[in-house]
Amino acid sequence: MELTRKVWIGTVLAAGLLTLLTGCESGPPSASEVLRSYFTAIGGDAVLGLRSRVAKGKFEVTEKGYEGEFIMSSVPPQLGRLEIRIGTMAAASSGIKDGIAWDINPMTGARILEGSERRQVFRQFALDPVMAWMDSLKDAVIQDWDPEAQQIMVPIKNADGDQVIFYFDRESKLLTRMMTFINGQRLVSNLEDYREVDGVMMAHKVSSDMGGSIKLEFSYDEVEHNVDIPVESFEAPEQIQKLMKK
Repeated sequence: MELTRKVWIGTVLAAGLLTLLTGCESGPPSASEVLRSYFTAIGGDAVLGLRSRVAKGKFEVTEKGYEGEFIMSSVPPQLGRLEIRIGTMAAASSGIKDGIAWDINPMTGARILEGSERRQVFRQFALDPVMAWMDSLKDAVIQDWDPEAQQIMVPIKNADGDQVIFYFDRESKLLTRMMTFINGQRLVSNLEDYREVDGVMMAHKVSSDMGGSIKLEFSYDEVEHNVDIPVESFEAPEQIQKLMKK
């Protein structure tokens, strides 16, 4: 997986002299041109050097007024852990290890995830939201091209039927919005406040809205890359381990 990721990104970045996202008289850019410009904008070769991430920050359920803190650890593609705390209380958590994805939250309790939910959690722990869909990017095409629009839409659908629409800013080339469809529900995420960390541009504020029913906001305060994270820290909680034994 790591070699495939590097080969794909390297091919995109070395794709020759391509049309700029500001548009041209001959028509819209291709999806590969948009993706090439995006990977160049977020750091190009620096992205290839990432192997792990630990991020900490603030978490808010905006319509409920709940606030807390989160820590997310990622060693893609097989290890990830997200912990959300409100005060001293663990509010929610999710993770991946040994091919198993799990989630614990107050609404649904402890669950081992399957199908599209499982795949979405694996994508959650990718080091870049576009790279999370890497296997399907080669088939991407531009949708609803408008030479006057500020954003360029690139829809993706993988072999499992999962769908996402990426919105890239024409000027900055960065990803500003993504619309993901999970089990018939639409999750809209807005990415803002891009800052450079270790040569890579990363959104430090991500706001998500699942059909108006749940609105979440993650604000990143600290980000470290290529951290040696003990494998033991990705072990599933006792609640999940009991479900695994059933």
